[in-house]
Amino acid sequence: MWRGSDTDPIAADGHSGVGVDASGAMLDALRAKTDGNEPELIIGQLQDFDLAGRRFGLIFSAFRVFQHLETVEDQLACLERVKGHLAPGGSFAFDVFNPRFDLMLDPEVPERENIRFRDAGDEMIRYEAVTRDPVNQLIEVTFRYERLRNGEVVSNQTTRFKMRWFTRFELEHLMARAGFDRVQMYGDFDRSPVVAGCPALIVVAGTSG
Repeated sequence: MWRGSDTDPIAADGHSGVGVDASGAMLDALRAKTDGNEPELIIGQLQDFDLAGRRFGLIFSAFRVFQHLETVEDQLACLERVKGHLAPGGSFAFDVFNPRFDLMLDPEVPERENIRFRDAGDEMIRYEAVTRDPVNQLIEVTFRYERLRNGEVVSNQTTRFKMRWFTRFELEHLMARAGFDRVQMYGDFDRSPVVAGCPALIVVAGTSG
């Protein structure tokens, strides 16, 4: 099973599966992008998706989606749903960023330019502002997208979201509490070890039962 936005190259390689996303608009965008080559797509929440008894050898959640689960209750609900959909010997893989505590203790980062790109012939500038809540381990990110056409600003769009950050041992305890007894953790997608300053925490987990 896959998160909906991650399915295009996998489906193109001939692998079957199911994509789950909370946004119908995102799934519609994927259908338009893949021109009929997409896998089965379902609207669902991480905390309560139910695929009617279907089991999968691999379930993954990429692009730090797991960090949008702000509470322990939601995190455990997600892990319970995942575990219930894993085939015997199957694995669940997900990534989160490895927090830099020198940054996490800074309560606010004012808006600044983050990236430039082109869309439909227009120049797009993404601005980013961040506020942090170290007590609850939450960051709130605000993206403002400025669209320029022939050098003139023609529109602004703003989106906000929150993310929970995790430490290595917090993740290990969370997986154990959820009943996963096969847990591997890496510091990046090349399976390098978790070390000081590694960019990510990649979890690959399963159960021996």
